[in-house]
Amino acid sequence: MYADLPVLNTENALQRMGDDIPLLRLLIRTLLEDAPVKLAQMHDGMREENLARACLAAHSLKGGAGTVGAERITAMAQTIERILRADNTLPTCECLHATAPDAEFLPVVLSNAQRAEIASLLEALPDEFTRLAEFAETLAEPDESPV
Repeated sequence: MYADLPVLNTENALQRMGDDIPLLRLLIRTLLEDAPVKLAQMHDGMREENLARACLAAHSLKGGAGTVGAERITAMAQTIERILRADNTLPTCECLHATAPDAEFLPVVLSNAQRAEIASLLEALPDEFTRLAEFAETLAEPDESPV
């Protein structure tokens, strides 16, 4: 499912950024620098049963990856967010941003299959970030050769 998606949809990303390759490189670097924090927040949220925290991290990762055209990472983060919000006991992500980190939410009961799917995605995401970093290094200005 995810393997069918491009690591980086360069064409769409560059179109959104007015063909500004340096901007795309900068945003990808920013995403890659932020990724360990978001992954840790998702892991911690799952371990601590703070699913709102995990959901917010997945939502944030989805947005950053979507901005740069990292379609695989976007889809994986979207799946995690969808699973965590499946029973609608978590507030919308807009509300999560405005909520104190220690706010109380209705408990979300995840099945073993849902937990396993999230764990599998969290395990696979670091490899996808490596692929994205490698792919980003090949981005070249129109008059440059790829590195």
